[in-house]
Amino acid sequence: MNTVNTLANWKIIVPSLSTPDTSYTIPMIETSVQYDKVLFAQTRAVEGWLSSVTSTPVTRGYYWSAPEVYLGNQITAYRDTLNIILRFNSPTMLTYRTPTINTDISGSRQFSLSMAMTDHLNYMWLHEPDIVIEGNGYRLVHMLSPSYRESHMILNIPLSESSFRVIVEPPTSIPLDRFPISWLQGDQLRFDESTLERVGRPATIADIMTVLSSIDRLLIKAKYITDQTTTE
Repeated sequence: MNTVNTLANWKIIVPSLSTPDTSYTIPMIETSVQYDKVLFAQTRAVEGWLSSVTSTPVTRGYYWSAPEVYLGNQITAYRDTLNIILRFNSPTMLTYRTPTINTDISGSRQFSLSMAMTDHLNYMWLHEPDIVIEGNGYRLVHMLSPSYRESHMILNIPLSESSFRVIVEPPTSIPLDRFPISWLQGDQLRFDESTLERVGRPATIADIMTVLSSIDRLLIKAKYITDQTTTE
C-alpha cells in the first residue's frame, strides 16, 4: 500500500472488546521455503494470551493489526493495491479436501468439496469481514466471496470504492474502536453466509478518500475457522 511493505510490529487483536484492545505481538521467523521472513503464530498461544490479559475466553475472531507505518495519511494509495499473503492450518480443511483428477499440466493435484463437506465448512467458518480499514469515524470492510474457502490465500485488493462496504459511519455515540467489528461476531459467528456480502452499503469515492486521508486501523482477518491451529 503506497509502497509500504514491512512485517515489523504487526500484532494480533480482538477488536471491540469491552476492555481496551490488548494485542499479541507476533515474532518474525526465517524460512527458506518461499519467503525470507514470515509472521507465524500458534492459535493456542494467541488465544491463551488474549484470554489471560482480558480475563475473558476468546469466543470471537481476531485480526492482524497493522503498524503505524500503514496508518495516517495514505490518500496517495487510492487506486493502489493492498497485497496480502495468508496461510493457516486447520484439521477440518485437511480432512475435508479430497483430490480429484489431475488437471494441471505441472501435475499438481486439484481439489473439490462435496455438498456435505461444503456445509460443514460453512458451519465451522467465521463469517466476519476479511479486511477492515477505519478512519475519520468510518469503518470500511472487504469481504471475500462466501464460496472462497482456502487455507493459503494470495489477495490483491484494489484500494478503491468498489472493493469496500461501509458498516459504520458518523455520527455514532459509540467510539469506533469499541463498536463490534460486525454484527456477525459473538453469538452470531455462524450467521447466514449469504448475508455477509450485503452488510452496510457500498462505499463511495468520498468514503474511501475520507478514510485513506487518516487511517486509524488496518485490520486483516487472522482466524478463519473454529479449529484453526496456526496463522501466518
